Amino acid sequence: RGTDFQSLGDLRSATLNNDQDAPIMMVQQLAETIDRCLQLPLESTSSGGLPAMTPTGAPLVVGTTGGVAIGDAEITGDMLLRPNLASYGAGAGSDMVAARTRRPTLRLHSVTRRLNSQPLSVLEAIPDAEHDAILQNASTYDAGDDLRTLFADAQVRQIDLPNGLIRYSGAVVRDGTSPLKLRGTGSGQTILRGTTAGSALTFNGSGLHNFGMPRFELEGLRLEAGVANCGTAVRINNTGGSGYAGVGALWQDVEIVPSAPGTWWNKGVHATNLRNTRFSRVVIGSNAMTGEMTHCFHLDGTADPVEVWFDGFTYLYVAERAIYCEGAYEGIYLNGINMTSVQEGLIVRPSTAAEPVVHVLNSYINCRRAAVDLEKIAYFNIANNGISSVGTQGSGSFYALKTNSTGIVNTSTFHNNSVLGG
Repeated sequence: RGTDFQSLGDLRSATLNNDQDAPIMMVQQLAETIDRCLQLPLESTSSGGLPAMTPTGAPLVVGTTGGVAIGDAEITGDMLLRPNLASYGAGAGSDMVAARTRRPTLRLHSVTRRLNSQPLSVLEAIPDAEHDAILQNASTYDAGDDLRTLFADAQVRQIDLPNGLIRYSGAVVRDGTSPLKLRGTGSGQTILRGTTAGSALTFNGSGLHNFGMPRFELEGLRLEAGVANCGTAVRINNTGGSGYAGVGALWQDVEIVPSAPGTWWNKGVHATNLRNTRFSRVVIGSNAMTGEMTHCFHLDGTADPVEVWFDGFTYLYVAERAIYCEGAYEGIYLNGINMTSVQEGLIVRPSTAAEPVVHVLNSYINCRRAAVDLEKIAYFNIANNGISSVGTQGSGSFYALKTNSTGIVNTSTFHNNSVLGG
C-alpha cells in the first residue's frame, strides 16, 4: 500500500480509487486477457510470432513443437464449442485443448498474492489432465518443474498440497529472503515422493536480518523416498546477515519415510544455521527399511547462538545418528522423543565454544553405542527417560551418558532414568 491513510486525514475518494480500486481492476483485466489469449507452455522456446494467415477459417493453435501454427481443420458452427474440439494428439487443431501447458492463471495468482498474500495450491502449476491421478494416488507425472516454478517465485509464501500423490525428480530449491511453508490439506495423506537420488527440498536463505527473517515450514506432509539411498529429504542452508532463516518456524505432522521396502533417504534433515525451530510430531525413517540412514537430523553451522526443540510424538528410526548437532547451538531440547534401532541417539559436538545446554526428558532411546554423547556443553538435564542397548557396534561400549566436557556446571542432572543392557 503506497498511501499512509490517517484517521481524520486527507482521505479522499480519488485516493482510494488510485490506491485500492486501480490495482484490483488491473488484475481483473489481466484475467480477461489471459482467458482470451493463446497459451504457450512455459517450457516453449517459441517466439510467439504468428504464421502467415490464409482465409481458410482455421484457428491459430499451439503446435506440437510448442510454437504458434494454423490449425488443420476449419472450425465452424458448434465446433466452436470447446467440448467438441478433438482430443490432444489427434492433430494441430487439437492442441487448443492445451493438455501439456501449465495453468495459465499461475501468473495471475502471483499478481493477486501481491495484494492479499493468499496461499497457492500446487495444482495451479500442474496441468489439469494430471489432477485426477494425483488425487487418486495413481500419478506417474513428474511435477519437479512445476514445484521449481513455485519455489522460484518469491511472492509465493505458502503452497497448499491436496491429499494424494505428487512425484518429483531432482532438487527443488528456494533461494532468497522470503518465507515459505508447504502445507498438506484435507483429512487424508499428502505424499511428496522423490523419484531420483538428490530429490531434496532445499531452502537457501541469505543476507537476512534479526527481524522478519524468513522461515521454512512443513505441515501435514509425507516425504517419501522413491529409490534406494535417495539423498537428503530436506536441506536448509542459511548464510549471511546477523540472523538466519528458521526463526520461530514450526514443523508438525511430517513424515520422512521410505515409499516401499528397498527405498530410503540417506539423510532426513540437514540444516545449517537453523535458528529457533520446533519439530513436533515428526517421523523420520522406518523399522521396515532395508538400508540405514546416516542421520535423521544433522545440524551444523557457526551462526549466532540458536535453540532447537524436538517434542511431541517424534519418532526417529534406523540411523547411524538420530540427532547429530555440530553447530554453534545455544540449547537443544528433547521432550517425548522415541529413537529406535539407532547406533547413536543425541550427539552434541559444537564446532565452536558455544557451550550449549542440553535437555532430554520423557524420551525413549534404543541404541547400539551412546544414547547421549556430549562435548563442550555447559549444562545437561537428562531425566525420566528409558534407555536400552541393542548390542554394541563398532568400537567402544554402550553408554547411557557419555561426556568429556570440562566446564559442566555442578547443577547438571542425570536422574530417574531406566537403563537396560549397558
